[in-house]
Amino acid sequence: MKKILIIIFTLITLSSYSQFYDPSLFSLPQFDIEAMGKQAKEQARINQESSNNKIILNCTNNSSVEYAYLQLILLDNPITQDHESYILLSIKFIGENLCKYR
Repeated sequence: MKKILIIIFTLITLSSYSQFYDPSLFSLPQFDIEAMGKQAKEQARINQESSNNKIILNCTNNSSVEYAYLQLILLDNPITQDHESYILLSIKFIGENLCKYR
């Protein structure tokens, strides 16, 4: 008799849980690889531009420049085998924001 009660209880429990089953809860998440690649490239650009590989420039004939520097930025994308490089010129004028030219 106990076995029959256990089987009936198990069947009732399983039938009540099956009503709440949603297959979307167990599906794999969809990733946008292109958006993730763009985000990674922009993060690499920010990291390179904030690093200390700067050439400090001396502005002798312009007193309104607080400081200026040059950087060589090299970006590699291992997924697409894409390479990008540019020279970044940053100039900080007295009383102004930092201006960056690529």
